[in-house]
Amino acid sequence: MRSTLRGQGKSATQPIRLAPSPILGPEAQKNIITIVGRGHSGTRAISHTLRESGVYTGEPQNESSDLLPPDDMYEAVKVMNRHVEYLGNLRWDFTKLHTMPIDPVFIKLIESYLTTVLNSKAEWRGWKIPETTLVFPWIVRLFPEIRYIFWIRDPRDAILGAHLTDDLADWGLEYDETDDMRLRRAISWKYQQELVKATPKPKHWHEVRFEDFVLWQDETLAGLEKYLGFELAKIPVKPEAVGRWREDDGIHHFDFFTPDLLEYKYAKPSPLFYQRSEPIATHHLPEFMMRGAETPQVDVNPMITQCFSPLGAAKESALIIGPDLGGNTLRYSLVPASDQFSGLFFKVGTYCTGPQGNVSLCIRSHATGAVHEVSFDLRSIVDNGWFKIAFEPIAHSKGQRFDVIVSAKLELGRFALYEAAAREQSPARHLAARVNQRARRLFNITVPRVRPAFIPCYARVSRLRDL
Repeated sequence: MRSTLRGQGKSATQPIRLAPSPILGPEAQKNIITIVGRGHSGTRAISHTLRESGVYTGEPQNESSDLLPPDDMYEAVKVMNRHVEYLGNLRWDFTKLHTMPIDPVFIKLIESYLTTVLNSKAEWRGWKIPETTLVFPWIVRLFPEIRYIFWIRDPRDAILGAHLTDDLADWGLEYDETDDMRLRRAISWKYQQELVKATPKPKHWHEVRFEDFVLWQDETLAGLEKYLGFELAKIPVKPEAVGRWREDDGIHHFDFFTPDLLEYKYAKPSPLFYQRSEPIATHHLPEFMMRGAETPQVDVNPMITQCFSPLGAAKESALIIGPDLGGNTLRYSLVPASDQFSGLFFKVGTYCTGPQGNVSLCIRSHATGAVHEVSFDLRSIVDNGWFKIAFEPIAHSKGQRFDVIVSAKLELGRFALYEAAAREQSPARHLAARVNQRARRLFNITVPRVRPAFIPCYARVSRLRDL
């Protein structure tokens, strides 16, 4: 029987069917439990619970209840990871892990690491160490009949502290390496989530949120007792361990967290309609677009909405990222092609940082001096997304010159507008602009701006002006 958190099945795959394990037969596996979950997900809570409930979890152990010594498990991780292929853009190919023969060296290392557990005569036994998650595909194939508990925690909390698995390169895995400590942890978290999701789920599978265990322990234990078939002890917990990210001053949200934040009910979509985002390394909703019971409410500015790209692929490929707006004021000019000028389309970039702060766009007419101003919270934007702001239509706007003055007050992260290369650019100049763009991303250099990528929209005319 497969059990999931609140009835949420997250894999379209069928329960895995495997050849007999070379380590233990099916009957010997039935009363074995293991915990799957990234380091700093609070897995020690369930390990302590199992131990206090009479489950033998091996020896010796450290204060986190990890089975020691860990060296054979660490080496087993590196053996399996030789067969993981990095595809770029934070994507990995795990296909071989599900079909190829398991390396005999891996089997021997796992047998060695689990010696005290496998040799125990206890009615219920098991183990916990975060690195089990890194070898989950092959553990499932070796132990298809044991009981798995998948331990989940809000990633914004999980990346606050350092863990041995923070740098995937230490485990023989490729990724887009970074010196940003938080981003490195976030990528490690994403990798482990993707690895678990890509693995066909075993017959016995139960998911638990750390936050539910802490805040609603009785109800969570009841679900675990039904899954395991025996009574569990209640242990002391610390409610302050939930939502620590709210007091954190650093960057703790990354765009690629969003699908799991939504899936595991750490947040829910806001009424702001999400249509599409076109990412550099991520492609998901920002933290602002998720509202859960524990997430502060932020009003969506009705004057800004996310939209589809108004450009074709060829034109959009010519856009280049502009200078960072933090603490700067940028001035652009445009001339509407029609009357009833009533809004602007524009594309933004956040460098995958989840910025916090406010942006103000001031549209000023050269002819009349009239000013239209729209402000919005930066948490309402998506990296590489297109947005539209709206204001009262300007009746006689055709042929008039308007300044668009953009300013931002950033508390966290980075924010920039995309700009358009001139139409008459030669291939060489276009290539130079693209190289310049990459240099700006790498070195955060502010350079003179090119043409604005603002596209006017009109109350009565549906035509878009070409860049």
